[in-house]
Amino acid sequence: MNNIAEWDGSDWSPLGSGVSAPLLGDVINSLILFDDGSGEALHAGGIFPSAPESGDSYLAKWGCLDILPPVLNVPASLTVFDCKDNGQGELVDFVVTATDDQDSAPSVVCMPPSGSLFLHGKTTVTCTATDAAGNQSTAHFVVRVNRKGRH
Repeated sequence: MNNIAEWDGSDWSPLGSGVSAPLLGDVINSLILFDDGSGEALHAGGIFPSAPESGDSYLAKWGCLDILPPVLNVPASLTVFDCKDNGQGELVDFVVTATDDQDSAPSVVCMPPSGSLFLHGKTTVTCTATDAAGNQSTAHFVVRVNRKGRH
């Protein structure tokens, strides 16, 4: 078990690659669940030369792998009117957010971005959210710009 193991309710199994043992004495002196900003993980402190997963001495960390992509919240669709009716289209602002089970602030990029000039007709906006682990999700919505007085 390489000096640390986990219990699943019926069996013991190694916790990752474990920690290397010192020549004498205790290996692990303390354990704590702690979220360092990348999600809750088990942190172990003690007198051990190395922990293979982290490559550290005296402190090791085992966490859950982040395999879930962020969840994007996009508008269903937007319809705006070209208020100036000058033939150029309309500047359109919109809000897109993302939530993630491990990352408190996944990045969101939309093309075209909010505040862009949208020409008359229908434009599909594509938004991508990326979390700290590199997981991505994509969502689309339509912005429709109508000429003044037309529905």
